[in-house]
Amino acid sequence: MLLGRLIPGVRSVVSFPAGLSEMPVARFVALTALGSAVWNCLLIGAGWALGSRWREATELVEGLDVWVYVGVVAAVAAAYGAHRVRRARPDP
Repeated sequence: MLLGRLIPGVRSVVSFPAGLSEMPVARFVALTALGSAVWNCLLIGAGWALGSRWREATELVEGLDVWVYVGVVAAVAAAYGAHRVRRARPDP
């Protein structure tokens, strides 16, 4: 859950697997707070470091969002495939 808060797109749906796995609310809140704090610190630090050059950085990374989405979809597909393979194996 902690790392899920650092990944764009995933952070919006990380609550669903936490709820499905019946994660204790206190643990979920603690991990959410920690993950959000790390993400916000990274963004604040990047903004501070870039200063007035933030527009240049934005132009550089604009095309990367497609690759991030492709990577996330590929990771989900790989996890689903691995899950299907594990379920298809007979129990020893």
